[in-house]
Amino acid sequence: MTGRRRQAGRRTGFTLVELMVALAISGVVVLTAHAVVAFASDSATRLRESKRDALSGASARATVSAWLRLARLADGDPPFTAIRRRSGDRPLDELGFTVGDGGPAHPGPHRIRFWVAPRTGAARGALLAELRRVRGGMLAAPETVLVAPDVAGLTVRYLARSGRRERWVELWDSETTLPVAVELTALHDAVAGMSGSGAPLLGMPLVAPIGWSAP
Repeated sequence: MTGRRRQAGRRTGFTLVELMVALAISGVVVLTAHAVVAFASDSATRLRESKRDALSGASARATVSAWLRLARLADGDPPFTAIRRRSGDRPLDELGFTVGDGGPAHPGPHRIRFWVAPRTGAARGALLAELRRVRGGMLAAPETVLVAPDVAGLTVRYLARSGRRERWVELWDSETTLPVAVELTALHDAVAGMSGSGAPLLGMPLVAPIGWSAP
């Protein structure tokens, strides 16, 4: 009887080897979890940096131009949207369109909107791009990307085709066709008060042909 009690007592405890194995397994789990979290954090950082770099320096012009070239009017897409806005003598035009793919940093269909954030107090204005992923006909939460700082205004013109003739127009009101090309001219703070005068922004005025048009 006493032997069985001692044997039962030995079974209910933990040996030093078992404790060491348990600690080793716990350490591996903790290190694995830490590695996963660190990798996810690094991936998120790299993604943010790639998106930031995509619209910095000379690459900004190429990115904006590529988006405009990929504008489309597919079934279920919102129409090409051109809004003529003014604030005093400053043009604050807005432009919205859908692309089949937003590029490496924004893969897949996206709705893109260009607009100018106005000056608020000491904060200077900026040209921004708002991107929203299109999933199943629905728009995801917007992501705002800085295209260029120190921008006080934006003028957009549209190349329209009528028969064999083409001409630049200030407004675009068709929901079934796209313009032949788009011209963006940004105004810096220094020239914001000069009506009709545009300062080069990343090589702007930027003229980009539209790659697809509805028949």
